[in-house]
Amino acid sequence: MRQVPSYLIIGRGRVAAHMKHYFTLLGLPFSHWHRGQFHQALCQKIADASHVLLLISDDAIIPFLAKEPLLRQKICIHFSASTCSDDAYLAHPLMSFPVTLYDLKTYQNIPFVVDKGVRLTDILPGLDNPCAEIVPQMREYYHSLCVMAQNFTTLLWQKAYSDFSEKLGIEKNILKPILQQTMENLLSHPDKALTGPLSRGDQNTILKHLKALTGDPYYEVYQAFLKAYKKTNHKEKK
Repeated sequence: MRQVPSYLIIGRGRVAAHMKHYFTLLGLPFSHWHRGQFHQALCQKIADASHVLLLISDDAIIPFLAKEPLLRQKICIHFSASTCSDDAYLAHPLMSFPVTLYDLKTYQNIPFVVDKGVRLTDILPGLDNPCAEIVPQMREYYHSLCVMAQNFTTLLWQKAYSDFSEKLGIEKNILKPILQQTMENLLSHPDKALTGPLSRGDQNTILKHLKALTGDPYYEVYQAFLKAYKKTNHKEKK
């Protein structure tokens, strides 16, 4: 019979809060520690744990592992795709973690990405989430795609929401239908979801857009997307 894991979750950010909630919903035993607490308590909690989740900032993971030799006797896991350490496994959750906590089904559907040859059930026993593997050399590239797809698009939508309200005098919630449909198009037909002047090759409209954006910080963003699209589209037609 497989031994029930005893987890220690280290950190007090959003991801730590979500994992604590997920483990509670699953009924998995865990303890918790963050750097605002006494170090003596950490030592005892490490001793009692079988698995340690290092849910702290990316830059702090390797120094923290080096500072706490007791961790080398445990199975340590971190969620940072940009961090490589021989003392801890990668399990990157392909998900956004807002202030609001999720329900159990949402947590169970979160995919995790691990290094090739690693089984999620071995490093995070009790979790039966979807899982994909990558070679360690592709971690940074994988994470750059995640950041561009999620965070960069968020910046663009935040820009639209802000300027609709402040510059155009239009209620920003009017953007909700097109945002929802854009998401639906991507989910249904990702390869055919692009619309607008780029997909039509409407150069006059594009030039008008650039003129309208003159002096705006997103002028260079528009140009960068045009350049990337032209290069990508050229390669696909070869």
